[in-house]
Amino acid sequence: MMEFLHSTTESDDFIFYPDRTTTIAKNYQLKEMKGELPNVEAKNVQQVFDPDKNALIIRQTKEPIVMYREDDDSYFEGELMYSTLGLEGDGRMNIKEADIDSRHFIFKDRIFDCDTADFKMRTLDDANMAFETKNYKAHVDYDERKAEFKSNGGSSLVNFPLNQYICYMDRFEWHMDKEEIALANELEKQPEGMDYMDLKEIAELDLSGSEFISVHPAQDSLRFFSSEAKYSLKDNIIYATDVKIIKVADAAIYPGDRQITILKKAEMLPLKDAQILANTVTKYHILNKANVNILGRLDYRGNAYYEYVDEMESMQEIFFDEIKVDSSLQTVASGRVSDTANFTLSPYFDYAGKVKLQASKEFLYFNGMARIKHDCFAKDSVRNAWVRFETEINPKDIYIPIGEEIENHDFKKVYAGIYVANDSLQVYSAFLRTWHKYSDTEIISASGFLTYDKESHEYRISTKEKLKQLSLPDKYLSLSVFKCMTRGEGQLSLGANLGQVEMTAFGRVDHHIIPDSTDIRMLMFLDFFFKKECLEMLADDIASYGNLEPVSLTGEIYTKSLGLIFGTEEADKIITELNLYGELEKIPKELKHTITIADVELTWNSKTKSYITMGKIGIGAIGDKQLNRYVNGAIEIQRHRSGDRFTIYLELSSSHYYYFSYRRGLMEAYSSKDVFNKLITDTDADNRRMKVGSGEQSYAYYISTKRRVESFLKKLRNAEMEEE
Repeated sequence: MMEFLHSTTESDDFIFYPDRTTTIAKNYQLKEMKGELPNVEAKNVQQVFDPDKNALIIRQTKEPIVMYREDDDSYFEGELMYSTLGLEGDGRMNIKEADIDSRHFIFKDRIFDCDTADFKMRTLDDANMAFETKNYKAHVDYDERKAEFKSNGGSSLVNFPLNQYICYMDRFEWHMDKEEIALANELEKQPEGMDYMDLKEIAELDLSGSEFISVHPAQDSLRFFSSEAKYSLKDNIIYATDVKIIKVADAAIYPGDRQITILKKAEMLPLKDAQILANTVTKYHILNKANVNILGRLDYRGNAYYEYVDEMESMQEIFFDEIKVDSSLQTVASGRVSDTANFTLSPYFDYAGKVKLQASKEFLYFNGMARIKHDCFAKDSVRNAWVRFETEINPKDIYIPIGEEIENHDFKKVYAGIYVANDSLQVYSAFLRTWHKYSDTEIISASGFLTYDKESHEYRISTKEKLKQLSLPDKYLSLSVFKCMTRGEGQLSLGANLGQVEMTAFGRVDHHIIPDSTDIRMLMFLDFFFKKECLEMLADDIASYGNLEPVSLTGEIYTKSLGLIFGTEEADKIITELNLYGELEKIPKELKHTITIADVELTWNSKTKSYITMGKIGIGAIGDKQLNRYVNGAIEIQRHRSGDRFTIYLELSSSHYYYFSYRRGLMEAYSSKDVFNKLITDTDADNRRMKVGSGEQSYAYYISTKRRVESFLKKLRNAEMEEE
């Protein structure tokens, strides 16, 4: 037996050398000394006593050395050195499932320290390694029941093999009885004011320090920053806290409670009440109240609510039931808005249907149905129609595509135009309505885009260019919700079947829904077979009246009509020439017609079922003779089941007039000038008959009577009086 300081060695054989004493000790025991030494028990250990150093060295052989027996039987493997300076060690300390490796242990009665140590933690069943790290300063306190570790080199690597994660932390604590490890990083401080930053500002930060990184081969090094975390040894779960952002694919995900939970094999528990910024470059979209399943650095799935803010800054939520990353690593989301959700694109458009989000695009993509909001057709049983469309929508500037063929929710045709009913011969508006018969005649329709103009309180349909600049000549349709009036601009069809008389019209039609009335202002071309000398006489007579009011050829109707006929560029050249010289040097073939009416206003008369005007008629040209003068007169364009009729009366003075009236293949003409009438009567009947193709409507002109003229004028005067 050998005693040294507070220790006792039992051995059968001590070997004494001049400079040392050695033995294989059967038993070695060091008694605990309060504040100085722990209890130590060892069997079959190598022992060397060095008298020069006054130190006893104990080397473990087969069985580990038992230390701190009353505290979970801590075991030491390696070499202990006991001297007047205390107890030190070089080796591995095993406490429960933990291994602490160090070249220099300093042991006290209830604590021990290491300047540099590696720490490993096995699972509770000892089957697998759960936690590993190196190069930490260690302090183990058995009274506090915890071990503290501080990195010797800034943030050091921590490995979670079961979880397939690593992280970088400068400090952690092992709470023995709680069976958990608390990790922290005190060296890396978050940017100043970060707690007050919004999502877009946080996404801009270059974070560093306490980073958790997945080493799962399928997760592409998924990573996030957390300054604090806990590792549960009971269930081998990482609980990371204060996680402000996780970047996945093109998105930044913000955990609602700032907590991330990592299970075995790098499985991250789904996040609840998170926010998603998509993407981190454009920062166009934020999704709220998100449930997110992060699958890797380049993949996530989830659902969330999106705040749609319209032009009035009114917010509505859209639920995206599917959010994912597509093949181009771009966040996409899709959802559906029910027709019972009372969702509006703006105060002027209802919406129902699919909604898609593409992170790289600023605006949502809508594939569904829109409906305008007004009461102008309230007396009808047919409600405003849903209109199918798909496009991106800028909520501050809404343009809904309206094609040539429009469908409602039942895939029935929807109409956008002004029409004449073939049964009642009434004019009616169908501004995005299904109320229409296929046999009805279209006066004008429009396609392109639908928008709402707040200043004029109008829904408008045309090309986007026209909608932004109304002076352009494209086809156009509007509905004033205050006036309950539709307006159409473009080439007009008045629905009259005039056989060989060609009538081409460009201009504007206004249909007042309440009360029911229609006004047209237009440029009209008339082409018909007639005696040349008669037409020249008419032209010369108009030209001879120098006091006639000139027609303005720079007015809106005329210039827009030229744009429709020639295109904007060529029309501008013609308008410039008219402004400079008052007329064209040479009339283009497109403007050369039998009679060109440069400006006329017609009104639909519900009694006569016809378009009527009495007053100024702007005669632009007759043949190639430019006139551009207003002539008093009357026009009637009448739809009738027995045959449509066109009549024009031009009065240069009370005793000087011309009259033309066409119906069912016959053009009758009469003038106050006998010479005009004689030119017609002297023309052989065969020469007054137009040669037409097989199956075409026949045509001939003949002399009329003064009585027919007077009857026509009386009819129109009576019609106007009745309308008033």
